[in-house]
Amino acid sequence: MRHRPAFTLIEVTMAATSGVSVMVIAVVLLNHSMRLTTQSQKLMEYSQSLDQLSRQFRRDVRRAETAQLQTERPASPETRELILAQPDGLEVRYRFHHGGKSSRHVERNVFSNGQRRAGNSFRLLPAARAVFKELERPQRILLEVHSSEGDAFSTNADTSLPISARLDRRTTAIVGRLLDLERRESN
Repeated sequence: MRHRPAFTLIEVTMAATSGVSVMVIAVVLLNHSMRLTTQSQKLMEYSQSLDQLSRQFRRDVRRAETAQLQTERPASPETRELILAQPDGLEVRYRFHHGGKSSRHVERNVFSNGQRRAGNSFRLLPAARAVFKELERPQRILLEVHSSEGDAFSTNADTSLPISARLDRRTTAIVGRLLDLERRESN
């Protein structure tokens, strides 16, 4: 009988173990990469939503003749609704909805003679909140969006607990600024 070159059982076992180890590492890295991609996509969507909200908020406040802030509770320092009276008889309302941990959003509705004409919604993170404030003269309206730090993508964040709030966006606009510019240009 001729002796053929072959691998020993130990060599085969070592090669199989090495191959399995490399495959496990590859699967773990792929899984981690997919999770990071999903989180990055959510963060990008959130950032785009905040950009759209900021642009629309500035445009509406600058076009407004008057602005009125309303709170949910009289003693509450946080304003949940902003009502802007436009020169063409329209009324634009911004309201923060916190109707669940996964459905927080700022809703913008346009009313004419008490009837809703248009509206859109700006989605926030599950633990986020939006606050409207009135600043000193000239009449400035501030919109702040906060989310809990380290809990940006959690769907079970409990916002009743004291959390470290992270400021995600701060937008300030002067009421009637565009109206003043339009009046100056027409004179």
